[in-house]
Amino acid sequence: MMNQQTITINGLSASYWEAGDEHHRKILLLHGGIGDAYSHWHQAMPLLAEEFHVIAPDLPGFGASAALPDSRMPAFVDWLQALLDELEIEQAAVVGNGISALLLRVFAAQKPEYTSAIIIVNGGVVPRPTVVFNTLFTFIARMPLLGGRFFSLIGRSAIVDRSLDEVVHHKEILTDDFVRRAKAAAPGFGRILRGFTLQMITEQDAIPSVPTLILWGVEDTTQPLGYGEQIKYVIPNSELIPISDCGGLPQLEATEVFVWQVTQFLNQLNHKPRQNLPGAGPLGQSP
Repeated sequence: MMNQQTITINGLSASYWEAGDEHHRKILLLHGGIGDAYSHWHQAMPLLAEEFHVIAPDLPGFGASAALPDSRMPAFVDWLQALLDELEIEQAAVVGNGISALLLRVFAAQKPEYTSAIIIVNGGVVPRPTVVFNTLFTFIARMPLLGGRFFSLIGRSAIVDRSLDEVVHHKEILTDDFVRRAKAAAPGFGRILRGFTLQMITEQDAIPSVPTLILWGVEDTTQPLGYGEQIKYVIPNSELIPISDCGGLPQLEATEVFVWQVTQFLNQLNHKPRQNLPGAGPLGQSP
């Protein structure tokens, strides 16, 4: 059973969903830019809660969580730390999908004492912009009015039908509720994109030392499997598991495979045997 809770972090309201026994191992689930915590994790949370205490926050500016006055990466890293401190969670395995996978990499690199392990899901590539990109986009991002409007437009463009079709392979997950939540999240997505552009990070800022699993739905045409291979290359001792017949939201499109892989990876860290569920691997076979 999932319960929604509200707390205050640095004077701002923060909402999160919770499931599972509070005495079990902790998992923090971070949603991507298309939607909120519930739309991303409502299928996986009850299954993960059989073994874990699961927390899925609405990121600032998404769902029922208030936006931060500063949307750059350091502010989000500080917010995550404050969230865990407020919930009295000393350490957790952290899962990040989409743009949150990049936040997760930076958080784990800077705050390894808070992360027992991380799971990156279809996201997390550190941008390697050209000089033109750096100059133009950063210039626009710094403009008070134009910057807000420009990145708001980018946020809204992510939830049009064509864009969703490129991310999602199994269209049945695009329910009316999912699309409604995605549209509601567009302003927050625009703000986080603007903030992350204002203060670009480097690859060295995002190399965690904790155990790392990379799950990648191979039918995501916006972020092909090669992106996951690139992340595996730069994070030492990380493990990449492609998930076939699945797009950019494995937790919704292949929920049982996703939960199995997360559970087995974390149990392996406790010296339990690792297995794979059919559906994981380049051709739908166990790697």
